[in-house]
Amino acid sequence: MWFVVQVTVQRPPPEDTITITSEVRKGAVAEITMSNPSDRPVDFIVRRRGEGLIGDDLFALEPQQRNAVYQLAFVPTKAGEFEGTVSFNNDDIGEFWYKLNLVANDAAPTPLAFQCELGKSTSTEVTFDNPTDIECALTVQNTNDVNFSVTPTNLVLRPKATLRATVTYMP
Repeated sequence: MWFVVQVTVQRPPPEDTITITSEVRKGAVAEITMSNPSDRPVDFIVRRRGEGLIGDDLFALEPQQRNAVYQLAFVPTKAGEFEGTVSFNNDDIGEFWYKLNLVANDAAPTPLAFQCELGKSTSTEVTFDNPTDIECALTVQNTNDVNFSVTPTNLVLRPKATLRATVTYMP
């Protein structure tokens, strides 16, 4: 005799809601504290969902360990408000998860000062950092191409890399 059993399981409610705020291309870290009251080690598989989230994929707790800290980094590449989650999963214990409110503020402009004689030019290098694991394509928008030029005009910023562009001023 065979029976068909359908089990519907709902996700537990979040442990908490965590808000992480950072400036674009900078970073902020949220620390999530967990404890293991059992007499055996517990390994959690960590799943992150959301824009610009970085962290370890495994979180191990020793027996009787208290106040272990998981560090979740938020390194946004674009401004805006996003939602995300981080969950800690173990086959024996189950799932613990947190709702994330991710806020990425516009980066402050970096002022560049140029001084040059008429008919000559001066240049300065601008540095772009990419702290993420994602390749970023940057496009230059120049609103005064009579007096300023930028080379190269199309930039590809590799993961965890730094790239330089040259801004030239010609009065």
